[in-house]
Amino acid sequence: MTRLPLPRLLLAAVLGLALTLAANAVACVWIRATLFDTAAFRDGSAALVTLVLPSFAGGLVLGLVARDAALNVAAAAFALFCVVGFLHPLWRVPDVSRHTPVMHYFLYSPLVALAFGALGGWLGGQFATGKFTLEDRQPITPQHLGD
Repeated sequence: MTRLPLPRLLLAAVLGLALTLAANAVACVWIRATLFDTAAFRDGSAALVTLVLPSFAGGLVLGLVARDAALNVAAAAFALFCVVGFLHPLWRVPDVSRHTPVMHYFLYSPLVALAFGALGGWLGGQFATGKFTLEDRQPITPQHLGD
């Protein structure tokens, strides 16, 4: 494992968190402008699109920059995001989940961002270092196609 300089790790954390907040703002505007037919779809979309996907995408970008140290940097960056989020929520969520306490918690809990941001950071780091690839090393060839 190579040690990356601290400025690069800080850049990775800043890029990841900035992308998370920017994607959250765009998703929030999109959800507010979209009409949903059912409350369940509206809640699921709000939770997935406004917090889970932006955190995961921010973690992926962070992982691509931080490489080997991606999981540690993502965990630290999103832990800071989580602490600040408990004091003052940084992300925006459309006000659609007041009828169910579970969805309200899922939407407003910074722990969700911590979990998916760290997961995205780890996965981005795995792809950046070449440990994971999209290449299939053992393709399955049916016998009737091999002749």
